[in-house]
Amino acid sequence: MPRFLPSVLSTGFLPVAELYAAARDGDLVKFDDVFICVDEPDRRELRASTLASELPRLPAARHLVAMGWSAAWVYGVIDDPPWPHEVCVRADERATLRLPPRFHQRELRLADSDEARIAGLRVTTPARTVRDLELKRTDSPWARDAIARLAGMSGGENQPPLTR
Repeated sequence: MPRFLPSVLSTGFLPVAELYAAARDGDLVKFDDVFICVDEPDRRELRASTLASELPRLPAARHLVAMGWSAAWVYGVIDDPPWPHEVCVRADERATLRLPPRFHQRELRLADSDEARIAGLRVTTPARTVRDLELKRTDSPWARDAIARLAGMSGGENQPPLTR
């Protein structure tokens, strides 16, 4: 049966009252700051589409790369989206972009091998995400577990040093 609704629904598609009414009726589920259909499976492409839909619709937004806990969330190693989402702009691409408070933006030197594209969104690779998160020195058990799962996705511990 064909699908009549897009995977990710926001106020650009339906008014907020309609979205919440559909969620109350059990047709939609709130997912980060948007809504998805209840039968939509949770996968990294859906999470990347969700995050991409929250970014401004400006040409400079194509330079943004999801990183840190936001990248970990896209890869599915943490359940809840982080607040704020972490994005960066590659230092060699220099883009000026005013983002809503929902996002924390910084400039970072990234190699081409440090990023992947998932559902059109640029995301740091699992290996790069592990290195970024290890720099935060988070000692909580859930953070260590998430980092360990990301390290398993990236193929091991022996990563080259970070380029800053």
